[in-house]
Amino acid sequence: MLVNERHDVILKKLEKYGVVYVSELSRLFSVSEETIRRDLERLEEEGFARRCYGGASFQGGKDVPIVVRRKTNVTGKRRIADELVEMIPDGAVIALDDSTTANFVAEALKEKSELTVITYSLEIALLLADKKEWNIILTGGKLNSKHHSLLGPRVYESICNYSIDWTIISCAGMDVKRGFFDAEEDNAKNKQAMIDAAEHVILAADEQKFGRKSLTLVAPFEAVETIVTDFEPDEKWKAAFEKKNVKLVCAL
Repeated sequence: MLVNERHDVILKKLEKYGVVYVSELSRLFSVSEETIRRDLERLEEEGFARRCYGGASFQGGKDVPIVVRRKTNVTGKRRIADELVEMIPDGAVIALDDSTTANFVAEALKEKSELTVITYSLEIALLLADKKEWNIILTGGKLNSKHHSLLGPRVYESICNYSIDWTIISCAGMDVKRGFFDAEEDNAKNKQAMIDAAEHVILAADEQKFGRKSLTLVAPFEAVETIVTDFEPDEKWKAAFEKKNVKLVCAL
C-alpha cells in the first residue's frame, strides 16, 4: 500500500472512531510502529490529527488549506465528478465553489461544450483557461491565499447578479438532522448565494463529509436537489434525504 493510501485509511478511521492507536495500525498495515508514528506526525502537520500517547485523536471541522485537501480521497472525488458531469447539459450556466471536489468537476466538465462557468476559485479559473469557447467568469473579492480563492462581500454581491442553471458545491461536513456546513462563515455565505441564484443545486460530498462536524451551517438538505457521493450511506442518511425530497446518487 502506498503512503498516501495508508494516510487515507488512517484518516477515515480517525473520523469514524475519533482516535487511532499506533500498535493497532502497525498490525493492520504490517509496517513498523515507527512508520505509523511518522504517518501520524504528517497528519498532525496537515491539521487532521493531534498526537497523543500511543496514538492520535481526530481534529475535525478545521479550515484546512487547499494544498492539504487536494490530497484527500482523490479516487472518490473523481468518481463523484465523473458521475455528476453526466447530469450537466451543453450550454448550461454553472456555478462552482472553491472546493477540491469542484476542481475535479471542472476537469470532468471539459468534455462539454459552450458552458458558462461562474466561480470564485482561482484554481478553477486557471484550470478552464484553455476552454476559449467557454465563458469563464471570476467574481471579485479579496484573495484568500489558503484556499487560492476569493472571499468577502464582493463575491456574494457578484453571484447574486447572475441567473444560474446549475450550482455545484461541496461542504466541510454534514449533520443528518441539520444539513451541511462549511468551516468559514464567508464561504458559507458564498455558497448560500449560489444556491439562491440557481435553478438546480447539486451537493457533491464524499464519504469523509458524512457526520463530520464543521463551524457554519450552509443550508438544510432541502436546499439541494441532488446529493452525489462516492459510497452508499446507511439507512439514517437515506431516510433523511428521502424526507427532504433529495435525490441521492452513489458513484460506486
